[in-house]
Amino acid sequence: DASCEKLPSQWRGTLIYNGRVIHQAMDRMPDKHYYEYEIQVVKDAGLNFVGITFDFSRLQGPNPQEGMLNETRLKELDQVISWCMERDIHVDLRCCGVGGLSYDAGDYWDQWNLDAPNTAEYAEEFAALWKALAQRYADIPNAYLSFTLFTSISNQDARVGSLLPSVDSIRQVSPDRCIIADIYGWNMRQGDVIALAEAGVALSSRIRGPEEIYYHRDYYQYDGVRSGFSNKGKAALENFTWPYKGTIDANALLTMDQWRLSATQVMAVAQEYGVGYMLSDFGVTLNPFLVGMDNYVYPRSRYADEPYFAMIRDITSTMDELGYGWCFAHWYGPYGVAFCIPAIQTSTYEQVEDYPYYIDQGMFGLFREINGVS
Repeated sequence: DASCEKLPSQWRGTLIYNGRVIHQAMDRMPDKHYYEYEIQVVKDAGLNFVGITFDFSRLQGPNPQEGMLNETRLKELDQVISWCMERDIHVDLRCCGVGGLSYDAGDYWDQWNLDAPNTAEYAEEFAALWKALAQRYADIPNAYLSFTLFTSISNQDARVGSLLPSVDSIRQVSPDRCIIADIYGWNMRQGDVIALAEAGVALSSRIRGPEEIYYHRDYYQYDGVRSGFSNKGKAALENFTWPYKGTIDANALLTMDQWRLSATQVMAVAQEYGVGYMLSDFGVTLNPFLVGMDNYVYPRSRYADEPYFAMIRDITSTMDELGYGWCFAHWYGPYGVAFCIPAIQTSTYEQVEDYPYYIDQGMFGLFREINGVS
């Protein structure tokens, strides 16, 4: 079971479809339908936790400004949760976007997510939306469901204070619900983390190492022109080793500042204030703007399997030794287990019958090995 006081050390998970099950309307990528086989593949890899990231604008409608909930999209979410529960997989609902955006918001999506939560009037709306989800799923026990208030919480002035009313609104209808605050972002200070821990909210954080590891441009590297790419990153791909440059390993990553705070600092706050902790996100992130998101250009190369797999083994085994659960960031994509195309030239893929869904057999086997699946 899970609680704000204790997050299970046995959680071994992933974010499915790059973190988005209810896909954003404003990020210029198509909506996605989900199928039961996708959850089954997660189960077959020996994982028992999935992070489902949603945007409140996608759950509002038909007019997002009016705050009405979109029952069709909620039923899609219901179905994914049901598939996970049937397989004893815990679901963490992770808010990644605030409500109130119109469908023509375009490039303003990111800025709205920074600005809106800092306004006093939005805190009430945000709390009401969380309360609606808490009511809908009130009968689902913590063994199967938790809520992460907002991914990448950063103290843009009033962000933390704007989230506390949501904690109260959730507890009004679901007093024991496991609630998590994801600590990662600009200007996050230890005092802000303490404020959330004092409210009895569990904590999570992610690790990002040097930019050249986790935000790698893969074979392509943006050269300053939106449509122009070069292969400046090829040497970095070919020369990547683990530990990185002989010195950076999992323990080093945990002590590195993540914009301001390190994962070990967040762990220390959780221990001091008696709340749970987990590693919410790790893995290689491909910035979509740098690999041609607008034109659906995907890299064909990545780090060699031996050092890349060694990095994943190191991080997961270190978290196991520390007694904390973990979540691999990018199940779906060139650096993940599954993708819509057999992208990486050096990998062996198996296509799911009758679906455009390809499983990287090396990555799939790695997670089965890590999770002790014979």
